[in-house]
Amino acid sequence: MKMEVKRFMIVAVTIGLLFGGFAMAQDQEAEDEGLPQVVREMLQQLEQEGWTEEQIAEFRDAARNRDWEETEGAEPEVLAMALQLANQDREQLEAAENADLALELAVMARTMERSGFDQREIARASFEGTREVKRNLKRIREEVGTGDMTQMQSMMRDQIRDRLDKAMENRSRASDRAGKSKGAGAGVASGNMDKIPDPDSAGRPGRD
Repeated sequence: MKMEVKRFMIVAVTIGLLFGGFAMAQDQEAEDEGLPQVVREMLQQLEQEGWTEEQIAEFRDAARNRDWEETEGAEPEVLAMALQLANQDREQLEAAENADLALELAVMARTMERSGFDQREIARASFEGTREVKRNLKRIREEVGTGDMTQMQSMMRDQIRDRLDKAMENRSRASDRAGKSKGAGAGVASGNMDKIPDPDSAGRPGRD
């Protein structure tokens, strides 16, 4: 009789856990409803990165108030890694700052992708932009003060766009160097062709 009661309790607990997990999954879907796909996937990545439920909930709420229309197709894994980089030391970003940073990085990533940059270049620019924001975060906060998140977002956008401009400039320089190198190569080839004797006048090479 005791064994039967024990088995019944085990089954009841198992069923309870299953339904509890199902309910939690439904609650999670309800919380994520209305968020763009890139944000949903970013939240999953941040959970894998070890963010707490509180951090994720705060980021979700802040992200819900941002316009993600221009970010469709951005790589959520890179964005999550950039946020992890921005929050890895003691001076962490506020939820609104994380949302602003992710948004500006996502816009930059889409711009770079449309300009022909590959994922490795986009990731490098994203991480460099994140470090730039982090280095200037104290100054930005001092200039902005408290409560003015619009100005904070604007200044953060300037930091990220500066990184985008540098990436574009580096690509332009690399393209110019490649063009000059190709032109120089063509000139050498043309000069070499002038030195090649005409087949009809040179005759066949003699034998020793």
